[in-house]
Amino acid sequence: MPMDATLQKNCDAFLDGLFSQLRTQQEAYFRASVGKNEDGTDIPRGKYWQGLRINEQRVDSTRRASGHQQAWAELNLTLPNTIPCQVEVHEYDGPQGQGWMLIATVTDNNKQWRRVLHYGPESWREHNWLEVAT
Repeated sequence: MPMDATLQKNCDAFLDGLFSQLRTQQEAYFRASVGKNEDGTDIPRGKYWQGLRINEQRVDSTRRASGHQQAWAELNLTLPNTIPCQVEVHEYDGPQGQGWMLIATVTDNNKQWRRVLHYGPESWREHNWLEVAT
């Protein structure tokens, strides 16, 4: 049985808007991410932001991923109080370069579905809604 069409439409609309916002914020985060040399001077780290999973029923946008300074709430994103699917953001540094993924998960009729939107050189990471084996 396929995913409910209305649920998919609502999730897709939310994800498309969020992805657009994230692209802008991710570029700024990437440019601003710095580390320190042994002498204390700044060096560019070139890292993308990671966002811990936020839930459909209660958006807790204050939690931070390990090693990252900003939570969802600090990225200047417009997030509603409830969202149609769970979302999380993962960065990667793969053989073809760096990028990030917006991963969405939703349960419909006791089946779990996942969609991945992607930014970066490894386009194989992106896919439309797929049923996840549980």
